[in-house]
Amino acid sequence: MHDDADSAHDRAWRDGHLLVVPSHACIDDLCFTCGAPPTTAHPQRIYWHRPAWYLLLLLSPLVYLLITPAVRRRAELIVGLCARHTAARLTQRRAGWLLIGLAAALLKVAAMLGAVRLMLLTPLVLLAGVTLLTRAGRIVRVRSIDHATARIANGSPRLRAGLPDLHAPYRQ
Repeated sequence: MHDDADSAHDRAWRDGHLLVVPSHACIDDLCFTCGAPPTTAHPQRIYWHRPAWYLLLLLSPLVYLLITPAVRRRAELIVGLCARHTAARLTQRRAGWLLIGLAAALLKVAAMLGAVRLMLLTPLVLLAGVTLLTRAGRIVRVRSIDHATARIANGSPRLRAGLPDLHAPYRQ
């Protein structure tokens, strides 16, 4: 899918189990999930900040929401997916939106009937829908981002197999 001779695959490497790529990269020569030939390319904007910033949540969620955009790092990647994984992602998105719609309908029916137990089920259905939408949208799991590279915790073994290992010369 990507014909540039200087592709991110040529500039990426492994650091143990992590995949290290430039923070603006196109990794679409293999399916990111299974290593099969890709049929679609999916943009992924990923963010990361040091875990210590989560301590702000103890102070105030509002303070966390105001501070983290200033301290987080961003990477923009394009990853390839095969037809099977593209379809699975679409199915998850549809199911997520269906569950969110179901939660709204449950809330309305529960309010009309005065059914408190049914109303208590609504947040669980809503949470399931939001979880599916979040999972469908996130192909890449970021471990960290610095000024030039993103360290990624997932990716197909076949994709990784073709990359040089940073520590390979030091192993015996």
